[in-house]
Amino acid sequence: DKKSGLPVEIRIGAVCNITPVWLVSLDIDEAEGSGFNYRVGTEYEYLIGSDIGLVGRAGYNSFNRNVSEKKEISLGFGLLYQRYGVDYAYAPYGILGITHNISLKVSFAK
Repeated sequence: DKKSGLPVEIRIGAVCNITPVWLVSLDIDEAEGSGFNYRVGTEYEYLIGSDIGLVGRAGYNSFNRNVSEKKEISLGFGLLYQRYGVDYAYAPYGILGITHNISLKVSFAK
């Protein structure tokens, strides 16, 4: 019997809309050798007009990439205009330190 050596990870998650503009999410996973970890987050959208919105986000990640550090809290915000968006996130990433993530998005949904 020969093992492939590939890591195994099992993950389950859920999202709940508390209100039409506020949601909460939870992910739980178990990776081989790291035990159970969870991630919880929230997002709130503030509509400025019919076409413009601001989004605030916060999250907590129990998986620690460096055992000497505290657990990881991330923050972010986004700007929405019609079907376009710009997002920014501030998140610790273990030995790499703090990361700044910027993304652009386009929604193709009608």
